[in-house]
Amino acid sequence: MDQLAISPENTTINVESNDSDWKSVRDLDYQIASRLVKDSRDVRNLTFKKTESDLKSYEFYLNNKLTFCIHLVILIHLLLPIFEEPSSIKLNYLVPCFIEIICLFIYLVRWVHSSMFQTKESFFGDKKNYTSIITIVIILIDIAIFISLKSVGSSYARRYTRALRVLIYINLNEGKELRRAMRNVRKTIPDIFNVFALFFMSLLIFSFVGWQLFKGKLDVNKKILAYANGQSYFQNFEDSLWDLYISVTTANFPDVMMPAYDLNMAYAIFFLIFMLVNLYIFINIILATIYTNYKKHLKEEVKATVELKREKMKDAFNLIRVPLSNVDKNEQVTLERTEYVKSDNQHVVTINIFTKLMKLIEPKITENQSQIIFNLIDFDKNGLLSFNEFVYLSNLLNIKMSERNDRKNLFDRYFPEIYNCRISNILKNLVQHRIFQMFFDFLILLNIIFVIFYPDNGAEWFFLIAFLIEIILKIYVDGIVEFSKKYWNIFDTVVIISGLVAGIVDTSLPKSDDVKGGATEFFEVVLILRSMRLIKFVASVNRFRTIITTIAIITPSLLTYGMLLMFIFYIFSMLGMEIFGDTIQTQEFRPGQIYNCNNTNLKDTDFTK
Repeated sequence: MDQLAISPENTTINVESNDSDWKSVRDLDYQIASRLVKDSRDVRNLTFKKTESDLKSYEFYLNNKLTFCIHLVILIHLLLPIFEEPSSIKLNYLVPCFIEIICLFIYLVRWVHSSMFQTKESFFGDKKNYTSIITIVIILIDIAIFISLKSVGSSYARRYTRALRVLIYINLNEGKELRRAMRNVRKTIPDIFNVFALFFMSLLIFSFVGWQLFKGKLDVNKKILAYANGQSYFQNFEDSLWDLYISVTTANFPDVMMPAYDLNMAYAIFFLIFMLVNLYIFINIILATIYTNYKKHLKEEVKATVELKREKMKDAFNLIRVPLSNVDKNEQVTLERTEYVKSDNQHVVTINIFTKLMKLIEPKITENQSQIIFNLIDFDKNGLLSFNEFVYLSNLLNIKMSERNDRKNLFDRYFPEIYNCRISNILKNLVQHRIFQMFFDFLILLNIIFVIFYPDNGAEWFFLIAFLIEIILKIYVDGIVEFSKKYWNIFDTVVIISGLVAGIVDTSLPKSDDVKGGATEFFEVVLILRSMRLIKFVASVNRFRTIITTIAIITPSLLTYGMLLMFIFYIFSMLGMEIFGDTIQTQEFRPGQIYNCNNTNLKDTDFTK
């Protein structure tokens, strides 16, 4: 029977137990737990069966090389329209179809693979799997119909499902970030319908008023009021609605107002009120509504993500936890007295279990680093981790750790006597001093002045050598690894090395008289890059650096929505190719010929004039 010896002088509890009471945690449990912790860290919502074979299958599914290949297949699939009709770069129609069939087959293999390690409830309960499989079947049917019609020379041979290619990527595991962004947008759209309805109601009212106000009006020449190009001006409700709708985008303003303004300046009041209400009030209300509701749904998404991470950490904790009563007798446990009362049914993770788990999660982690992480999440400092403490591990794993020995550069590691001598220390202090940075910031400004006002005086070589010395000194002090971690250093190095190469090429090649200063076009490009070093000078100002850093931080998030926007363009581009393909064709120029782009519907339209 377990015995807990409590000393009144302190809160140290010596836990003694029989060897038979020790809970053995299998190696498989450690491996599964490590995978769950990594999934929590990376916010993966895939589930897998807790068997050795399924775990290996899941690990292979997440293999970085395999994931890279899947992304490459996706890229090839999405770029197929470059070689499909009506593109100017045309291959035999069978080639893109064959490539697409291969891509679809790879997607199917990917889904079959995921079904092998997931539970049936998880795989078949996921709607995106059904959506993806149905999409693939529809595309395959479309390919078969297209090939059949094309082989007999039918004019109806078209690919109507190219816009669906985006849906396949979105529903793949690799498109989870894009899927999350689309889900937030989809949830936001219904919330703004009321504001949009009010906006269009206002647009309809102003269109009707404008139509009644200007229809039948005569200009100074006693002709029906019209635009400068002769088009009708507010003569029917449809044109009024269309013109005012465009004016909300300011694309035709103030042109839409000028015919009425020329007739009577008082008519400008109508357009000013319209722009005030619809552009400056309603559009801003719509943006505010979108932002507010999107932020609300984003909070819900973050909350769901936290719950997902917590559930995976809970599963991992349950696999490796041990009862407090079975803690190894050699471990000294410090507990609060209030916690001792409820310790009979308490399950914990010890330092030994934690260390073994961390070795599986991060094989390169050292024992000291593992101990530091353990101490950070051991909030009550009792030498054991409860679930409420263990759950913070996934967040800490996103923080990169390194020991001081790891940060030693090559000079310090292989030539410590020289690197740490008195002269070297003076040089290191000088390079790390603020004056050193201010001096080279001054040289940047001076270099830009010479490039702009004195491009032919040969001072460029002086600046190139000076900046090269700056880079060498920084590498000597910080080491190559630490030096390359700063993007500004990489930018400087690329510009300086490019400048040196361009200078050498410029001196070795014959001069061109048509280029200013006798420099080659290649050298001029590098001179433009040289002026971009002004960005680095701007970044040395704290307030400017804060703005630039903020932009750099939010850029990864913006890339997700940039990709979402690109996919929306992709879908409409594919639809446009199918709907409007071959409707406009190039005509050979002949004097006196009437051009309609081989489309009689465009005859006498502004498009052909």
